[in-house]
Amino acid sequence: MVFIPVFSSCKTISKFTDLLKSSTGGEEGSAEEGAAEGSTEEEQQKPELHKLFFIMDSDIYAMDEEGGNLTRITDSVEEENNIAISPDLNLIAFSRSTDELSPAGENFGYGRDLFVSATDGSGAELIASQGFRNDQPAFSPDGNRLAFSVKKFSEPDWSDTDIYIVGRDGSNPYMVTMEDEWSEHQPQWFLDGERLLYLGNAEAARSAVFILDLNSGNRVSISDSLLSGNEFYWVEALHLSPDNRYVSVHAVLGGVDAHSDVIQSVAILDMNGEVLKVLNRGDSNYFISWSQDSSMLYFISTGDSHSSHNFTYNLYRYDLIADKVVKLIGGSKIRNLTYPSSSPDYSKVAYVEWDPIDTGSNILHVGKRVWMLDLANFSKALIFEGDSIKGLIIWK
Repeated sequence: MVFIPVFSSCKTISKFTDLLKSSTGGEEGSAEEGAAEGSTEEEQQKPELHKLFFIMDSDIYAMDEEGGNLTRITDSVEEENNIAISPDLNLIAFSRSTDELSPAGENFGYGRDLFVSATDGSGAELIASQGFRNDQPAFSPDGNRLAFSVKKFSEPDWSDTDIYIVGRDGSNPYMVTMEDEWSEHQPQWFLDGERLLYLGNAEAARSAVFILDLNSGNRVSISDSLLSGNEFYWVEALHLSPDNRYVSVHAVLGGVDAHSDVIQSVAILDMNGEVLKVLNRGDSNYFISWSQDSSMLYFISTGDSHSSHNFTYNLYRYDLIADKVVKLIGGSKIRNLTYPSSSPDYSKVAYVEWDPIDTGSNILHVGKRVWMLDLANFSKALIFEGDSIKGLIIWK
């Protein structure tokens, strides 16, 4: 890895951009324009800034939500990935690459082990090395355990990834899913600490959203209704609502009844598997955030002008109670968004913006900037510029 001693290739930006407003006709509403300016007294009472954790040039970094106080958390020759922060905000879990390369080559990548350290990077300890790739850590609500995915073997295979649980200190690792045709990954805890939500993939392009009861071992699919028709054939990207009543998924179209001008929609399911809403305002639609009370869902849709390596988006808000979609930011003013992450109070979303880089043999999407979306006044701010920014952005 390349160490940047004074971060000469990076700069932080705290000045907010102009307020972005838009309106739309037809069945959709429009956002209220304008936002009250803060007073001097309000500025003096400004709350403590949260931290963002992200990966840049294969190491973990932290900065405050305005882009200041950039700190390097890890400094290793291996590649870090998949960050999770403990509920008490004292620990960070992450996967770190090993020297074992898959027989499938660079495209399939290297193995990964699971580590836990203090959020300043000190005291890093190996807590899981159960197979070829230990990934996607998620702390339990009480912070004492982690759920994570394990790909057992280095060869590409649909059915050799399972969900494990391990103590935060590496104690008592055990597999909680069944060894069957399903490859399970992306575990998320319910607030009760007794159930997991996760994705399953299998041969013949099958996918499912599962709920697993850790006490009984009972597994239930809640995506059957969504995938039973002739429109959607695949689900990915799970996002539990804060109250755990709903889950948002990306539903990929491809069935015989699929709309030819829509590639991917955002679907909202309840825990019984009922499809509450399917959202699409462009050919590609992506989840951004829930509201804190779970009554609103924010999503983006591709805008009027985009190409295969440059995407522009509009921002929308869906009101689950009123069953109404409102456009918040139009004019395709959001560009090449990836890795969105909500603030603790769900009032803001940080995300990475990538640039297409032509290597001669292919085009890479390389993270270059971190933006902050304010969901209260529909503005965005550029807070950081760097190079090779990737990995999930997690708030502390």
